[in-house]
Amino acid sequence: MAALTHILAIALLISYYTSTILVLGKQTYMKDCRPLRCSKHGPIVRFPFRLDTHAPHCGYDTLVLSCSGGNTVLRLPSSDHYNVTSIDYKKSILGITTYSWTLNCSWSQIDKPNVTGSLFIPPIPVGLSLLDCSDVHTSFSEDEYLTGPVPCHGSEGRFIYLAWAHTDTTVLPYTCTMIRNSILFPGPKESHRDWGYHPSTSSEFQRVIRDFAAIPVIALYWNDTLINCSMCEKKWWHHCEYNLETKRSFCRESQMVLKAGVSLGATCLLLFGGFAFFYVRHQSSKKKTIRTKIEHFLRSYRVMNSTRYTNFVGLYRFVYVLIEIYQWLYQSFGEKNTKGSRTI
Repeated sequence: MAALTHILAIALLISYYTSTILVLGKQTYMKDCRPLRCSKHGPIVRFPFRLDTHAPHCGYDTLVLSCSGGNTVLRLPSSDHYNVTSIDYKKSILGITTYSWTLNCSWSQIDKPNVTGSLFIPPIPVGLSLLDCSDVHTSFSEDEYLTGPVPCHGSEGRFIYLAWAHTDTTVLPYTCTMIRNSILFPGPKESHRDWGYHPSTSSEFQRVIRDFAAIPVIALYWNDTLINCSMCEKKWWHHCEYNLETKRSFCRESQMVLKAGVSLGATCLLLFGGFAFFYVRHQSSKKKTIRTKIEHFLRSYRVMNSTRYTNFVGLYRFVYVLIEIYQWLYQSFGEKNTKGSRTI
């Protein structure tokens, strides 16, 4: 019992000190650079980004965000301001928008963000063509990458439609004439950093236009080759952080997972120790009961047959062995037969 008590005490000490080491080991970094939001539903800001209220070592100087009126704001070196709607640390994508873009007519007002001097990669635009049509078109074939009419253009008796710039002009309605070109930058769901966005179907192109008209958000990629964090972020429960000593980023398992693992291990160890404690206690109680029954039997037998046997110690051991054998036979075969008879 004493040894079991020592094991339980050691398990509690290991759980306490391991959790303490995990928390205190990165206390300085976590205190200065803890992830924050500018609002309840805003994106989480953490390395490689940092808020302007964070310490300089919490993120890169060109990836500094700020909070303004509950919005997460990105200020580019060109002095352009954008509201950040989302941050995808696994794909290195930042979703940005601005209130100067008018809903339902955003594509006529958007210019390519000037990312010169930053770690962002210039977005690749999606080419659009504005078509002036004399008729209303309500259905389109899969070959017609066309949507509309656009509410912010046109006049009485004239309807403006948007078409993908690479659409074959021979499949467009004959009542439509192209009047000018425009551009659209893909959002975080459709963007691709290498060759831009190409709609796979006409219905997908229409959805992208509708989504952009409702919420004009475009995607910015940041250059992860210098930061080297995307592979780390793609691992389950891993975050990319900054090492103050080496001045480089490194991959570390989430504190929540480490704490959960330590707590789970300590809990399992405590449960095992508790099970062992009660098992030993049960076996001890069981043997004590058997010993009491044997002693009672020998006392009764000694009174009835006081002259026949003199070696009561040997008889005690003999009867004890018989009871152990009987219990083993009952547990091995008696219970199975009982269950079988019940089934029948």
